[in-house]
Amino acid sequence: MSADLHIHVCLTEEEERHALLWQKKTVWCSEIGNAYTEYFHNGEWIHEEVFLSLPEEERDKFYDAWDKHKMRDIPLVGLDEKIIQNTKNIWIGEVSWMKASMFGDDGKKYIPATVMEVSSAVHEENFGLKAIDDELIETISKAFDKENTTTYRLAKKEEVIKFFKKYKGKKCFQISW
Repeated sequence: MSADLHIHVCLTEEEERHALLWQKKTVWCSEIGNAYTEYFHNGEWIHEEVFLSLPEEERDKFYDAWDKHKMRDIPLVGLDEKIIQNTKNIWIGEVSWMKASMFGDDGKKYIPATVMEVSSAVHEENFGLKAIDDELIETISKAFDKENTTTYRLAKKEEVIKFFKKYKGKKCFQISW
């Protein structure tokens, strides 16, 4: 089973606001494997090292709430996921982040180089949104020139570049599922 990488574009300030909330809700990294984990504790996201330094009873309260509600994601106040679902987006390709992390893959079997490079190019520090500019378009174009050493499918380069050129000047973010 594989996941898909999609790049979403924000056309309005409202979409940008919700995309920023979405980025804070979903902790993910462009590195292979479990680079870091964050926890939602007392109304804020904290890094795993900070969480693990909390008193055991504080961590137990979190785990008890997690078990009680079977939480996967923590809802953020003001986030409307339908707005995220309706943002313009383009499919980049298939990938198996999980297999790569489980089997210690170096990225040649489960993560197409194109997907990794597009993901890394769009990734913005501190849960930000990436501006689409000539440099990003060039980086994505070059990513599609990489050999696909996996069995996973990729989008057509021409369609992806056309999409990015159409939305030049807008901000984007990624969702992989």
